[in-house]
Amino acid sequence: MSSPNAGGRDSELDAVLEQQHNTSFKAGYGIIPVWRLVILEDHGCKHRSMACFIAHHSMSDGTGLEIFHNALHRALCNPDQLYDDEYIVSSQPDVSITPSLEELHELPILPDGLTANPSSLNAWSGTPVQLPCKTRYASLSLRPEVTRTFNQMCRKHKVPSAAAIPALVARLLYNNLPNTTESTTCNIPSACVQICHRSR
Repeated sequence: MSSPNAGGRDSELDAVLEQQHNTSFKAGYGIIPVWRLVILEDHGCKHRSMACFIAHHSMSDGTGLEIFHNALHRALCNPDQLYDDEYIVSSQPDVSITPSLEELHELPILPDGLTANPSSLNAWSGTPVQLPCKTRYASLSLRPEVTRTFNQMCRKHKVPSAAAIPALVARLLYNNLPNTTESTTCNIPSACVQICHRSR
């Protein structure tokens, strides 16, 4: 495990996460779990390590995995409290499971999409995707004060940080594309960000 460089990147951690992201969960399907735990040790410090929990999205939704990540982080940082009641989930036999979202709501699909017609714009889509596809990975570490300010701005404008970050990345990408580009479409989990009409 290495320390982040001046640009906030840890190249060794990036390499491990990229390799894990490109390792299919189909091998041993039904026999081995759809998650992996990788422990990275710091050879410069005997009591320092990093735990990377990688899970397939079929295991839980994003919020559920975030809750698990936070609980795992707290448990690893406070091993003496590992068996605290906070980590014990009990159920009563007479309590029914909450109905699924599909049962509670019809979930109508909008007949017309909200995105612009890409055929009318000079769109940038990057290089064509080729098989086998390999995902690239790059991390970015932000100082705590930057993160706090960003979260405060998100709360002020009533925007979830999980939605603001992809929009910010899309805007930064768009601003660095050739001036002839009029739109770019960025696909992210559970959403699609469309940025259109470059101001000249």
